[in-house]
Amino acid sequence: IVLGDTLEQVATRLLEEDLAACHTTGEAADVLLNGVLASSARAVAAALRACDEFAAGDSDLPSLARACRAFAGLASFGSSRSLSSLGDGVIAPMLEKTFARAVLRVHGGCTGSDEAVAAAKEALRTLHDVALSQPIVDRGAWLDAARGLVDSEVVNPTASGLACGLLYLAQAIDDAEVARVVGLRLGGAAEPEAAASFLAGFLEVNALVLVKSRPVVEALDAFLRAIAPERFKDTLPVLRRAFAGLGATERRYLLENVLAARKLGDKARAAQAVLLEKDREKLKEMSEDLSQAMDDLDELL
Repeated sequence: IVLGDTLEQVATRLLEEDLAACHTTGEAADVLLNGVLASSARAVAAALRACDEFAAGDSDLPSLARACRAFAGLASFGSSRSLSSLGDGVIAPMLEKTFARAVLRVHGGCTGSDEAVAAAKEALRTLHDVALSQPIVDRGAWLDAARGLVDSEVVNPTASGLACGLLYLAQAIDDAEVARVVGLRLGGAAEPEAAASFLAGFLEVNALVLVKSRPVVEALDAFLRAIAPERFKDTLPVLRRAFAGLGATERRYLLENVLAARKLGDKARAAQAVLLEKDREKLKEMSEDLSQAMDDLDELL
């Protein structure tokens, strides 16, 4: 037998090989998690040391968030034979320290192009989940960092919008605050592309709260009407991506609030008929017609 005489020895050997190939805190934390599941005390001890060493110099937000997720899972999992020899409380301090390091790197990690911050946005979701589920981490620090993203004009606007949505889900901001923030981010002084990107990020988290809020829809309506015709073509692709994920319920709320914001009155009868339409096949046909109209508009612009 090449790798060992027992299953535990084989698992330990393979885990040690995986650990030797690690270069980030997140990778080492995954080995740690697998070591606990395999009940390999030797691999767990080595992975813990590697996590601590990597984290001290790790500035990569996705890596640190990945490690936090693994540590949070272990903290929820509780003690095990592989951890008992090291002390049952060894994971909690690791989670607390790594989470604090990750929060400090939120702003820098969310600065860059849409492609550059894609992994960082997933890291924000992870940190948010850990902050809400693990009482030992500094939840207040995370909420402050998220608010900083919302207010920042430097970070990627989709990350700002995502942070705004996460704060709302955590009930750290209410409907009125969401309406205020959206009004500011979509205001006349904002660049249309950046404003549309903020909206796209927010809709990734919670589209329903946006379209149900009349003040938010009014701000959105004012933003769309204020876009200069020569700029609309550049903004349209982002807007289409932002609204592509809206389901039937969200679209109904959006249309209702647009009608109310425009004060269309009797002229809204045709639109109201759409809201009351129950025939799914007809709605599908209308959706296809709308998609074709948007494509035609693209060609005209």
